[in-house]
Amino acid sequence: MPSTEVTTEKLRLKQVARNKFSDVCAKLGPDDIALDCGANVGEFTEILAQTGCRVFAFEPDPFAFARLTERMGGMPNVQLFNAAVSISDGVARLYFHRDRAKDVETMSQGSSLLPEKPNVSKNSYKDVQVIDVVAFVSKLDRPVSLFKLDVEGEEARILEGLLNTNVIDRIGHMFVETHEHKIDSIRKKIEWVRQNIRQRGLVNIDLNWR
Repeated sequence: MPSTEVTTEKLRLKQVARNKFSDVCAKLGPDDIALDCGANVGEFTEILAQTGCRVFAFEPDPFAFARLTERMGGMPNVQLFNAAVSISDGVARLYFHRDRAKDVETMSQGSSLLPEKPNVSKNSYKDVQVIDVVAFVSKLDRPVSLFKLDVEGEEARILEGLLNTNVIDRIGHMFVETHEHKIDSIRKKIEWVRQNIRQRGLVNIDLNWR
């Protein structure tokens, strides 16, 4: 497929994902749980919170978390975590975008646990708390109705963990940005994830977010 057609198709799939997200949000209520992993400054956290559901939002970048707290800190149905998500609890380095100084708010979206991500600086980082999101979902008192996952490359490990433990069965709808087009090291794992999802017929997982 020519490159212009590939780009057009990607944009179409992203719009389909956005539409699905809106449709799922329209059905959420106080009995539902939503996770926003990679909440950044809270654009989608706010949309989820307005449905009345319980929202757990995770954001490790210190600048973005401060803005997220200003925006969402007063919402009684929202719990904020200044933490990254992965497949084990602990502390890890969060690498900042190499152009962070030029526009810290925009570039905060590029912070990553993966030092091999091409647009981060290996010399600019902060140690952050990391939460095992697979265990987190497994311990909730009810299934997750909506799970948004956009964590700059760590999605590959998280998706693998969710699928291998069958915790994926506790998630109603999932919207994921996979980032393999930017990070060579995760391509094989994302390919395995896509194949596994197809084989299991998991139509509730959309890997075309953003």
